[in-house]
Amino acid sequence: MPEENEGKTVDIQICPQCMGSRIRRVHSMEGDMSGIIAILPVKYECLDCGWRGRIVIKATNKPAEKDDVLEAEANEADYEE
Repeated sequence: MPEENEGKTVDIQICPQCMGSRIRRVHSMEGDMSGIIAILPVKYECLDCGWRGRIVIKATNKPAEKDDVLEAEANEADYEE
């Protein structure tokens, strides 16, 4: 019997300060007018620690591409030399 979640991938945003996953976009009435009119990237806030910023970490459970793994190994080998 195949597993129910087989083949499904998920992308989530993670707070760079506390590594929590409860991130939401800050709306214009809450202080992000420049992000709404596309002058700057949109602003996010963490509901766990209160952090506010324009950069979040995106995590995924997608399998790594073979080329990405080879490139990472090559970069690591160059760094060690």
